[in-house]
Amino acid sequence: MKKILFILLIISSAVRGQEPIEIGTKHSVYSNNLDEERQYWVYLPPRYNDDMYGKAHYPVLYLLDGEKFFHLLVGIHTSFTRGMYNNMPECIIVGITNTDRTRDLPLQNVTLN
Repeated sequence: MKKILFILLIISSAVRGQEPIEIGTKHSVYSNNLDEERQYWVYLPPRYNDDMYGKAHYPVLYLLDGEKFFHLLVGIHTSFTRGMYNNMPECIIVGITNTDRTRDLPLQNVTLN
């Protein structure tokens, strides 16, 4: 009985202690050329809004298939920009979601042997 009560106590404290993890924001823009609403996700580095050292400029990395690879790339970016020896500069990541690959990325003048 004590074991069951202990397990229930742990589960209830874990459920109440959960907080959402937010790594970006979702946006949309209407495309007149495609006649549809296009979704894109944006990640800003943690120091983007930090005014301590003045306004900084960040490179922008654009990612296709954002709905599949956005979280992965942000995780890799976060890992590479931590610590004393950064392997990658902080950057803004824009993940563009895919709607129709055959239309969005057409193969032109490709011949298969």
